[in-house]
Amino acid sequence: MKLRVLEYFNSMKLRVLEYFNSMKLRVLEYFNSMKLRVLEYFNSMKLRVLEYFNSMKLRVLEYFNSMKLRVLEYFNSMKLRVLEYFNSMRLRVLEYFNSKLRVLGYFNSIKLRVLEYFNYMKLRVLEYFNSMRLRILEYFNSMKLRVLEYFNYMKLRVLEYFNSMKLRVLEYFNSIKLRVLKYFNYMKLRVLEHGAEHPSRLRSENDDQQEEEDQSASSHPSSCSSGEPEEDPDPDPDPDGALLGNKTGFVARCVPVLQEAGLGFGPGPV
Repeated sequence: MKLRVLEYFNSMKLRVLEYFNSMKLRVLEYFNSMKLRVLEYFNSMKLRVLEYFNSMKLRVLEYFNSMKLRVLEYFNSMKLRVLEYFNSMRLRVLEYFNSKLRVLGYFNSIKLRVLEYFNYMKLRVLEYFNSMRLRILEYFNSMKLRVLEYFNYMKLRVLEYFNSMKLRVLEYFNSIKLRVLKYFNYMKLRVLEHGAEHPSRLRSENDDQQEEEDQSASSHPSSCSSGEPEEDPDPDPDPDGALLGNKTGFVARCVPVLQEAGLGFGPGPV
């Protein structure tokens, strides 16, 4: 009886431990899958934001390059017009005065001044566009760094959250596992104490069984004289049905004790 109860409790203990281990593995797999999904989402968002900033950067650079080309074309066209105007005026003045050297020197000096002015303006415009380009590149680089820092910060927060949740789940399963082991150890001790408290009952049951065997042997001498082996009666190890769920057996006697200890079945404290 005692051995069967101990085997029953050991089998139940193994089943409960296997169940908690399987639940623990499932929860860990779920948290790992959620962690991978969140990391993939943040990586995709990071790539999208970087692509957006790169596209905006290219658009702004294309716009400034187009504006630069337009301004240069405008200055070149103005330069050509002014040169054509001075050439036409030079020809007219030459035709009118017939003093070629003075007029040529005058127009050449004016031509040089105009060319210097246009070159100066051209350099100023190029410097302006270069400075604007550098500012835009610095702005986009700073924004890119901020976005990367933000995504890295969010990634760390998410990893910390998942790690904390993982630790909590492991602590929860470990606490449940300890409670189950404590419960099974308590039940095992109770069974051993019950077997130690009632040795006289076991001895009386064995004496009754021996008397019944002696009576059966004396009432049937022919079976002994014929030399046939006697059948060993197999007594029921569970006469009151305690292991089969009978509430009047051993389990029924243990239930109040377990409920008082806070480890019993039914509506008692757990």
